[in-house]
Parts: sequence; C-alpha cells; structure tokens
Amino acid sequence: MSAQAAIPTMYAGVQFRSRLEAKWAAFFDLVGWKWEYEPLDLNGYIPDFLVTFLNRSAPWIIEVKPALKLTDYHEAQQKIERSGWLKTHTELRGAACVGAIIGIDDIWIPENQVCLGSRITDDDIWVPWCHGKRSPLVKMWREAGNLVQWKSPRPSHAIARHSYEWRFNPETDIPK
Repeated sequence: MSAQAAIPTMYAGVQFRSRLEAKWAAFFDLVGWKWEYEPLDLNGYIPDFLVTFLNRSAPWIIEVKPALKLTDYHEAQQKIERSGWLKTHTELRGAACVGAIIGIDDIWIPENQVCLGSRITDDDIWVPWCHGKRSPLVKMWREAGNLVQWKSPRPSHAIARHSYEWRFNPETDIPK
C-alpha cells in the first residue's frame, strides 16, 4: 500500500482523516447509500464507515485503505475478522474493504462490471466486490473526487516554475 500521508478533508460537515475517506463518503452519497463515519468501537477497532444499502436494511462495515490491488486489503481484512463484527452480527454478514481506485484489475472481473474492493461472503471468504453498470459507477467515482478536491481558503499568489499542458483522458489514465 501507499505510504503517503493522509490529508484531512471536510465533506458534508464531517472532518475525515483522509481525502480518500471523504471521497468514499461522496461516492456513497452519489450512489444513494446511507453512511456513518467511524460509528462504533469494536474491541479497539473502529471501522471507517457503517453503510446501509438501498436494497438492504442491515448495514455493512467498510474499511478504506489506499489500496491499488486486492492483495493490499489483507491487513484490513484481518482487523475486521478479529473485531467480532462478523460473529456478533451473523444476520448482517456485511463487511468490505475499499481502496484508492475502483476497477481494480489484478483479477478477472466479469465484463461490464466494476470492482469496488473486496467483501466477505457468507462462507467467510474474501472475494472481489463487483457491481454491474460499469459506466455510471466510474462516472460517480470521478464526480466524488471532484466533490472533495482541495480548495484554497484564500487566493494563491504562487507562481508555477514549470508549465505544461495535460488533459485527463479516461481511456488511458484510468487502470483497466
């Protein structure tokens, strides 16, 4: 995983420990999922989110990590397993790890689906958390990034030392 320092970020009136957590909160809002940030203490482990999906009444705990591959979630998965959440809340069975990108491609993902991270199954096995409708989710992920981008509290008078033109190209700049 990345060793970059987290950038505290405010979103929706909540102070997040990192911009990545704020981006996931914005993504949850765009998708229509209800979320709570750092809602409970599970034997010393505090999950980043408690998320309730539109089609389920039972919430999931979600852990955010600056992961670029599914194997980067291993430590977070172990924390979730040790927390007791999955044993105490057997009817919920909901836990997932999400990372720095969506569309993780170090495994086979079905066509027209996007990988959001990893989730636990009813058999206590961690598997890719895939979802259909690739285009809308990727678009929402980009929009979530726009919602939490850093904005200066005052105008900057800095002068760039280097100047070059670069334009975002979703065909080449997003890992497939």
